[in-house]
Amino acid sequence: MLAKSLSGDEIARELINTLSVDYGVKSENVIAIMHDCASANKAAMRTLQVLYPAVLGIGCFSHTLNRVGERFNVPHVNDFTTYWVSLFSHSFKAQAIWKQQTGRTICGFSATRWWSKWEVMNQILELFGDIEPFLKVPEDFSGNTRTKLLEYFATPRIQHNLKVELAAVIDAGKPFVQATYKLEGDGPVAVECYEIISSLSVSVRMENYPNVQAIAKSIASGKADVQQRWMRYAKSCIKPALDYYKEHLNADLMSIPMKAFKAARLFSPLILQKTKPECTALTDLLAFPFITKSTLAALKEEFPRFLEKQFKIIAKVGRGCNQGFAMSTVFCSC
Repeated sequence: MLAKSLSGDEIARELINTLSVDYGVKSENVIAIMHDCASANKAAMRTLQVLYPAVLGIGCFSHTLNRVGERFNVPHVNDFTTYWVSLFSHSFKAQAIWKQQTGRTICGFSATRWWSKWEVMNQILELFGDIEPFLKVPEDFSGNTRTKLLEYFATPRIQHNLKVELAAVIDAGKPFVQATYKLEGDGPVAVECYEIISSLSVSVRMENYPNVQAIAKSIASGKADVQQRWMRYAKSCIKPALDYYKEHLNADLMSIPMKAFKAARLFSPLILQKTKPECTALTDLLAFPFITKSTLAALKEEFPRFLEKQFKIIAKVGRGCNQGFAMSTVFCSC
């Protein structure tokens, strides 16, 4: 609806005009702004944080995680997927034949949907054995694109590269996809965010790549050195994506916003019962600019009574209730 994209200063001016002029919101009452990490938004935040001193700026975690998927070094997969998407986007006949042959609807691609290309790649890997027979059916559709795709099956070495790259993207990308979908959902995401990111970091460190291992073993035909060579190749495909994540985890995520989300867990009775935090855990509340040291001291003083009341809520709703009802009651009690 705009003639052009707004600069950082223009974004800040529009938000200030809306908040302060249109709605009359006092500067001290603006306490948090969530945004994606585009450069214009970061520039706007620098201005907004001067005018709204109590505000906590939170870059969108899902956007950052989605960008990880753009960093995999998989040239064969990228080219193959481009032709694959083009084949079905320009031929309803191809879609019908694929559905008839596999019993599965082709996975569609959208440039504006998070991890959309990963979903396409995942289906390619799952149904890899159906692709070459599908491309060779005696039907007339998408001749040039089919020819390009069939080239990947003409040479074993190219096919091996394609399969190993696919496996690398799917195995390494899966924890990021799952975390992104959880973080974009409805519900008490604020109190779940810290656990989601922590679990993701554990998954990254574990380096669990079952598809890569299975495909490397199959290609190697019992030759351990060949299998290890393909494993090293897969990890070289993954490394740029993981490097990007670790860099932004430390810069954008694990700094003040993650401390804020860690502190948010203090307001979930279920998490309190599980973690049984000490008063020192309240220090993370200082991640919120509107929490002062004097406020923190008062919170620490009443924290034991707060915990006692929360545990009583848990005990009360837990008796004679199934777990699902008890959990929903606890969140309503909050």
